[in-house]
Amino acid sequence: MSHTHLIFRTHVCYKYLVITTCFPITMSMDAVWKQLSCPSLWEESNGLPCIPMPLSVASNVFDELDASPTPWHRVLDMISVAYAYCTHKRQADAIALLRDCYVYLLPQPYCQHDCALLKQYRPAMRHVLDSFWAVLEWGRTEATTPSPMLLAFINTITPFQHLSPDLQAAVHAIHGGVTKIQHDVALSYLERCIMMNRLEGEWHWMKGNSFWCGDSAVEHLRMAHRLRPGPHTALTLAENLPLDKCRAEVAELLGEVLRLYPDHPYVLSHAGRLLLRVHGKTKTMFAEAERLLLRCRAAIGDRCFLRLRLGYLIQEQGGRADEAKRHYETACRLNPADAGNIRMNYMGDYSNCVPISLDNLSRMFK
Repeated sequence: MSHTHLIFRTHVCYKYLVITTCFPITMSMDAVWKQLSCPSLWEESNGLPCIPMPLSVASNVFDELDASPTPWHRVLDMISVAYAYCTHKRQADAIALLRDCYVYLLPQPYCQHDCALLKQYRPAMRHVLDSFWAVLEWGRTEATTPSPMLLAFINTITPFQHLSPDLQAAVHAIHGGVTKIQHDVALSYLERCIMMNRLEGEWHWMKGNSFWCGDSAVEHLRMAHRLRPGPHTALTLAENLPLDKCRAEVAELLGEVLRLYPDHPYVLSHAGRLLLRVHGKTKTMFAEAERLLLRCRAAIGDRCFLRLRLGYLIQEQGGRADEAKRHYETACRLNPADAGNIRMNYMGDYSNCVPISLDNLSRMFK
């Protein structure tokens, strides 16, 4: 490898998991890669690369794709999962996901969706997808002499610096979305994109929906719902408002979302817990919350996350422990990558847990 060097990236994920990936990058291409934007090329201010989700987290995100608020959110999550697959030597699965992402960028009537976010920020999403595809293809071929076709494709990618400020802000938002397990990094990019485009409600929603947003969460969520209302903005705002002071507003937001989006999978899968919060844990409300989850399952098919919510909802009512357990066991079968966490957190089964000790930690890092 006389004129090629390997960029080794070591990712330290939580649960003490260390993942190392490498991409063969030709020295003469360094300037080109710096003009592109994708998880494999992003480097944070601390010098570390973009940390991918562990496979257990990626499997949960993949499980909920059909209940995404909008196609924009679905594509963003597919990019995050594809990056996780890349770092766990599942390139074929990553490529399949990226192909699906491209389908969502096709104009109508080829792709039947009416997503205002994708329409407005399509060049930004295309910039990230093309960059990601170029890096994947470069690493897959592992050729010291790149193919003319690949070089020609890379030359067609609009450099980040040539994007408009609003599109650059969208790329920063995508960066923040992909790095959400790095809370401080995600927040820094979301703050940056809000500074560049304060009138985009989606950026406010992404920041307000972050667990680490703090006291300003409600302010950002209100701004998001005013600037670009959607099923997710109404529900997230309602979930974050203090019930003792804003019960009427929470009830109004809940009624609004059920009226405007009665069949939306995101609403069907999230509104039940808000019903219980607003109207109390009565037998009638439990039945309605369960009905919404079952309607969601009928719409998108059996999913792990729906089984978990059904099981927990039934468990809360009491007297149906066996039924709840069956839901949890089905969830484990539907999402085997996260079965250990499900058994531990929902079923109280710690039999597969490995006690943390210095010996265990040393073996993990070998």
